[in-house]
Amino acid sequence: MTTQDGTLKFIGAVQDEFLMYSDNAADYTRMSSIGFGASSVVYEAAYHYKAHNGKVKDLPCALKVLNLDKLQPSALRLLTRETQLMSLSKVSDLCKTCK
Repeated sequence: MTTQDGTLKFIGAVQDEFLMYSDNAADYTRMSSIGFGASSVVYEAAYHYKAHNGKVKDLPCALKVLNLDKLQPSALRLLTRETQLMSLSKVSDLCKTCK
C-alpha cells in the first residue's frame, strides 16, 4: 500500500521506534569496566548520535567486548546464532546496529 506522501506501508507492520546504533567504534566513548565473563568484558559507555535537530547527543549504554580468539568454534556458532536472533527482537534493552 502506498500512502499519500508516496512511502510504502505494509499491512500489519508495526512502527519501530527504537534508536539505531552505529557499528563504528568512533561513535562510542568507552569508560570503566562494569562486568566480565570467560570471553568478554562489559564497559560503561556513551553513544554519540545526531538528534533530529542536528545536534550531537550522548546516550548512556553498555558495550560488551568479546574476545573471539577465546571462543571454541561451537561457541562461536552459537554466539552468531544468538546475535542474529536478538537482532530480530523488538526489546528496548537490546541495541540495534546499522551498517
